[in-house]
Amino acid sequence: MRISKRFVSLLLVFASVLSMSGALAGCGGEEGGSQNGTNNGTQSGVQVSYSVSVQTQGGMAMSGLDVYVYEDSSLTNMVNYGQTDSKGRVSFKLPKSDNYAVELRGVPKGYNLQSSYSLRETTNIKLNSSLITGQSLSGATLGLGDVMYDFSVTTPSGVKVTLSEILQEKEMVMLNFWFSTCGPCASEFPYMEQAYQMFKDKMEIIAMSPSYYDDNNSVAAYQQSMQLSFPMAVCNDNWPAAFGVTGYPTTVIIDRYGVICLVEKGAVTSLNPFESTFRHFTADNYQQRLCENGMADLITAAKPTESMPSSEAISEAINNGNIEVTYRAETGESAEYTWPFVLTERNGVTCLKSSNSGVENSYAIIYLDVQLKAGQAIGFDYIVSSEQTDKLVVIVDGEDIYQMYGYDANAKWKSAYPWVAIEDGTYEIALCYLKDESNDVGEDAVYIKNVRVVDAGKIDVASYIPRQAATSVDGLEYSYVDIVYNSKDGYYHVGSANGPLLLVNMMDYSEFNEDETLWDIIYSGQADADGRNMYEEMTWYFNYASNSNLNGYCTVNKDLAQKLMRVDEIVGFDEDDDKEWLKFCIYYQA
Repeated sequence: MRISKRFVSLLLVFASVLSMSGALAGCGGEEGGSQNGTNNGTQSGVQVSYSVSVQTQGGMAMSGLDVYVYEDSSLTNMVNYGQTDSKGRVSFKLPKSDNYAVELRGVPKGYNLQSSYSLRETTNIKLNSSLITGQSLSGATLGLGDVMYDFSVTTPSGVKVTLSEILQEKEMVMLNFWFSTCGPCASEFPYMEQAYQMFKDKMEIIAMSPSYYDDNNSVAAYQQSMQLSFPMAVCNDNWPAAFGVTGYPTTVIIDRYGVICLVEKGAVTSLNPFESTFRHFTADNYQQRLCENGMADLITAAKPTESMPSSEAISEAINNGNIEVTYRAETGESAEYTWPFVLTERNGVTCLKSSNSGVENSYAIIYLDVQLKAGQAIGFDYIVSSEQTDKLVVIVDGEDIYQMYGYDANAKWKSAYPWVAIEDGTYEIALCYLKDESNDVGEDAVYIKNVRVVDAGKIDVASYIPRQAATSVDGLEYSYVDIVYNSKDGYYHVGSANGPLLLVNMMDYSEFNEDETLWDIIYSGQADADGRNMYEEMTWYFNYASNSNLNGYCTVNKDLAQKLMRVDEIVGFDEDDDKEWLKFCIYYQA
């Protein structure tokens, strides 16, 4: 019998609540001796509320820390404990006393911690941080919020660059992982250099290439040819892995307190993101924060200046045939910064156009609620006039299933059929034009016309519809596609040796787990066992997926299939299901 993951999660939460309630009301002897609080009657008096707040030196809340309260500074008799919330706070009631002491546990490495703190009705604890010394980056695992390890590198000219020495004089350090034959790396360096010249008095850049890519001679030649003035050096091969680098370039920001506050994956090809980032981290009134979305968190988005026409007006202008479709704009919190699609004319034809042309780091979106019968396809004609990194993404019921991009000076209308319905129903289809921070190319826009519904057998252009390799009606019982190994090309295919290629979703959520990606599972070490480090074994595949034309996906050979089976064996939800690893996979139906 299969037990659903959601049901198991509820059981674990229920067990945790019982455990915590017992700890708060019961003995607590394992952590701090006998619990002589008001619960067992050994103290008397009026109960008052106590509050403990824990922040970093930079003013960032420290959540998830265990806060233990003892009768006195000897830390022998525990009377209460709790855990700091998302604001770094925990509150409780105890009999009034001036002798309580607080102990913090679970504080990350690098934060300077006292053995105890005096408890008052309001206790504010600030923890300063220091770079971790005497430990190598090789083999380390570092991410947002971690205190950085001190390190030194030597430039090709023989200058030794040490992180701790830089932070004595500068407000931030940016590490950039690159290599000399990396095209995206070359595309961002001019903008990085331009921003560096604006802020170099307050910050430093250290650009490091792993030794398996470059040596001192190639780094020196590259630096001269690109006219880059910040320090560049060769680093240990294992250093990029410490930050989870799976593709190049990758940027890591270390703030004035030695804390990793931002990780940016991929090339940044305009000045604005660098300028916004450097300005934030070098500001005199800097407030420490973790930028979970990279530099995008520090760029103020432009608000749209146009509104979407009514659904009726759009239908009249671009629908072809008798179709049931409703058009709508974005709603909710994100609507304030979401650009609409608007009606326009192109070559005398009325069509929809994305309205965010030339607006960096923006997107325009329109939703279509369309009625389809099993075997029917939604189709439309389009023109995309933009650089390759700007794209039209088609999203069906929340799944990114189709991308179109590119620039052609003589662009003509093309047809697309991104989705064929498996069963009758109403499907939500979102057309989203993503505009990145890089320069404009062409018209920097997408055009849509002739929206229609046709039988799949009448599709007249090559079309590939994404399908899950594992499907379920109730989320409990799954069915799987048949896979066949093709010894000629070395990959697994669906249905037959010449069927569609089986693809594994390496970087995003999948049917296997809606809370963690395959990358999350491997990088966190959850699948490590019997001395095997699955991150080391699968790094090549993650690198491939992060640079794939189908971003985040990788074809499945025998070696990768065996590794996925091992992951499923260790962290899967059904030990009797030897095909469960296929929940990571998709294929494209022609």
